[in-house]
Amino acid sequence: DTPWKYNFQKSYIIFRNNYEFRVAPEKLPDDISDYSMEYLPSIMQGTGHSSVRFKASHDVIKAYEEEYSAKAIYTYPLSVFQDGSIDVEQVSPKADIGIKDDKSLLVYRDTDFWKDNATATVYVTSATHNWNHPHSTAVIIDSEKNMIEFAQLG
Repeated sequence: DTPWKYNFQKSYIIFRNNYEFRVAPEKLPDDISDYSMEYLPSIMQGTGHSSVRFKASHDVIKAYEEEYSAKAIYTYPLSVFQDGSIDVEQVSPKADIGIKDDKSLLVYRDTDFWKDNATATVYVTSATHNWNHPHSTAVIIDSEKNMIEFAQLG
């Protein structure tokens, strides 16, 4: 929960666990609040995750929204994700298919950060459709409340 530790923590996780952060800011913007970084490694059958979330100025959030909306292979309102998953209508050609005909899309999100939020949007930048071994990267943004989360599952 301390932003100045971000680069040290990220480097340690990458080095110690040979982990690849596929979606996380290179550095944190100035003047953020409500910051938290979370990492849980995948263990045996348990799917791990990483997350960086914070509140920032409207201009910073809008810049992220512009960047990640252009990179998204799926875009959904956060409110449609029940227990972090949905079934997509059509699998994106840019997504990986782990199990034939599996349209499940699982996304990690900090439920405490996003509780009572009806206006956030999920920009999924990569996905492996596999209900048993899911992988995804997403950026969740609420530009009305200036909130953002960079989330990786698997």
